Amino acid sequence: MLGAIVSVGLACLIWEAFARSGLFAPALAPSVVSIGSALGRMILSGAMFWHTFYTLYRVLFGFVLASVVGVFIGILMGRFPRVERFFLPLVSVLMPIPSLAWVPVGQCGDDRPGVLRRYISGDLQYLERGAFGQSALDSIGGGDGRR
Repeated sequence: MLGAIVSVGLACLIWEAFARSGLFAPALAPSVVSIGSALGRMILSGAMFWHTFYTLYRVLFGFVLASVVGVFIGILMGRFPRVERFFLPLVSVLMPIPSLAWVPVGQCGDDRPGVLRRYISGDLQYLERGAFGQSALDSIGGGDGRR
């Protein structure tokens, strides 16, 4: 516990020194005191609750959307070779891209980047797992044997 307190205290001291250095405007590098007072005001006014709720909504909405679409397409990939041949190159190319790299794409148009990032990162993983699971079922006789 003491180590955690020392670590946070040291990080605050370093940040305060950086904020007071004048390298950046106070709007870009606010002091620890101004961050704490703004946080306190947001908690007391209830704004922090709504910001937290909206963030959790975007995360959960993106993951639910990704799981529904990804599992559905993944099962189709595992069941039908044509669907697999269509989607597998796309998954192979897009899977290594980190979800944070999709932020500029989310900034285009009216899309919310949080939902888009969660959707893309989750969708590709669910798609891959759905296809693998369906292929495994077919190989052990649990599917309908269309392969």
